[in-house]
Amino acid sequence: MKFRLVLSAVSLVTLSLSPLGCSSEGEPDLGTGSGGVVTGTGGTQGSGGAGTGGSVATGGTAASGGAQSASGGAASAAGGAASGGGTASGGADGTGGAASAVFTLKSPSWNAVDNDECTPETTDMCPLYPEENTNFGGNVSPEMSWEGAPAGTKSFAILLHDLTNKNAHWAIWDIPASEMMLPAGLPSTKTLTDPAGAEQAAFNAQSPGYFGSGACGNTYEHRLYALGVEKLNPASGSTASGVRTALQASTDILGETFVRLQSRDYCD
Repeated sequence: MKFRLVLSAVSLVTLSLSPLGCSSEGEPDLGTGSGGVVTGTGGTQGSGGAGTGGSVATGGTAASGGAQSASGGAASAAGGAASGGGTASGGADGTGGAASAVFTLKSPSWNAVDNDECTPETTDMCPLYPEENTNFGGNVSPEMSWEGAPAGTKSFAILLHDLTNKNAHWAIWDIPASEMMLPAGLPSTKTLTDPAGAEQAAFNAQSPGYFGSGACGNTYEHRLYALGVEKLNPASGSTASGVRTALQASTDILGETFVRLQSRDYCD
């Protein structure tokens, strides 16, 4: 009886294990299934690897972020360029310096400035004195303008004199500092309205207006003075020579510029 009971128990154990332990191919179903799950898990890990690769790609996106940094750098470069522009503005200060340009007397009637190579002895170096501005060819005063007046200028004066004969032909003074030109053909009056308040005098007191070149072959000079006073107040303002004396003795001259010309070609 005891032997039968033991055998029956073994049989029960065997029967209870058989459905779970065997498959139709004789391989352990649980092991195969588990292996498949492991394989699936490996695949999942592979997917995780791909995801990680994607993360690397995302890291590539971080490279794009780096590109943004590069762009930021470019922006900085642009900012630097802007700063460079600021330097250009500094150049504008240079232009401000240009406001203190060389003091220059100009006219459409000639193309020369401070030409001291033109002298009574070197007339071949002199530009031609325009015939219409001579006192035998029209006696019209030339248009003149200037630039680069020294700081502190309060008035201007112009003297025309014959360097050959040393005669003062014409003077105009008390030209306001705000004026930068004389129109052509000034009237023959002592006091002018354009430029307002300016005074003029010529070779003799009876004719105060412009008196141009009167001798062929002579060398003439138009000299512009920048003065630190509004009024010259010459002791003798009735003639150009009296004004020349006042200018040569003045201590208020801030700057001078000139042009020298010679009368020729149209002379017999």
